[in-house]
Amino acid sequence: MLTKEVIELLLFSKSIVNRVRFEFGDSADRFSIAHRILAAHDAAESALAAIANATGKTPEQRFIMHYFDPLKQLHPERDTHGKEYINQLNRVRVSIKHFGAFPDPKQWEHVGDTVYSLMVAWCDEYLNTSLDKLDSSVLIESNEAKKMYDRAKDHTEKGDYKSCLETLALGLYAVIDTTPALKGLILGRRHAEDAIRVGSYGVQANEFLTLQQFLPRVISSGKHIGVLWDQEQFGHSGNWSDETANYCLKVFLDVVLKIQYAPKIPGPISFGEIFEHKIIALKDEVEVWNVPALTPGRQVIKKLSKGETLIGAAEIKQIELVEILMGGASPVDELRLNCHLPETIHGYVAEGDVHISCIPKDTEFVRRYFPQLSEMPWERHELIKHARARLWARS
Repeated sequence: MLTKEVIELLLFSKSIVNRVRFEFGDSADRFSIAHRILAAHDAAESALAAIANATGKTPEQRFIMHYFDPLKQLHPERDTHGKEYINQLNRVRVSIKHFGAFPDPKQWEHVGDTVYSLMVAWCDEYLNTSLDKLDSSVLIESNEAKKMYDRAKDHTEKGDYKSCLETLALGLYAVIDTTPALKGLILGRRHAEDAIRVGSYGVQANEFLTLQQFLPRVISSGKHIGVLWDQEQFGHSGNWSDETANYCLKVFLDVVLKIQYAPKIPGPISFGEIFEHKIIALKDEVEVWNVPALTPGRQVIKKLSKGETLIGAAEIKQIELVEILMGGASPVDELRLNCHLPETIHGYVAEGDVHISCIPKDTEFVRRYFPQLSEMPWERHELIKHARARLWARS
């Protein structure tokens, strides 16, 4: 199996020669031909170096013509493909660089294409690898993301561009979900802050934002993951085309390769993502009402026994909390509850009848990334208690 270093060097050599492979016609002047010769030479040398590395046949002196004899040991019965052509290419290159002697443009017009053909033959003979099919996707670490990328390419070839974009969204989600540094990044949402975050790893912000506009939202609920298109925005057939799909494939690959090794960066995480409230009744017959006090139609919807517990969220209006801290109002005597355990309850309870603390949520995310969390006081409730105590002390 080829190492990451060998693959990257082959891809690098392929990228060099691809820039000059198809430059013909009016551009065949002596300077442009000289440029093609230098590029083709560099590509051939990098490809031979990669193959020598992979086969353990690296020569002591790493010059282009020194790679051929060690590689011949792998197939002693024949010379390496193109040895004489590369020898001529090397001589012409030396003449250009060191003596300013330019060759006949017509003779070397197709140097890029010829060298690429030799590189294809070398990879096939010594590595049993197709250089034509070798692309950067082989460097994707996530098996799920690689599978999704290949599937998206297949959808594109079949003209199913919508499925291509949906598959890319799921593949990118597979990488982001396992990259702690990108926690909270939402796919299918064009957000400048997200572009800044991935930009720190070398991703082009404008390309990432465009990709986000083309992709659907990814919705995750437990083990179930799906996609959601916003038809009123960009989720419609007018944006599902061959051009769009190929652009997104390119940007997807660039993004994944750059973020997959992203180191974890400490950052703030909101309270609601990892904590919820535990509400404990302090006495028997604690009443939970359906609406706030003094509201018409108020009814008791639940009575709690002493020690009975509800899990969910307790709320105090921010403006009320500020007034309390500034001494401009008496502490609120009601809390709003939105609880889900042991049953769903939405209502109001007297603040003095319950004790509230904060507990870690029972989710896979919290168990995976925050196993050290423990129960802690709810500071807003403590502030109310202190404010109430001060009022009593004054009276």
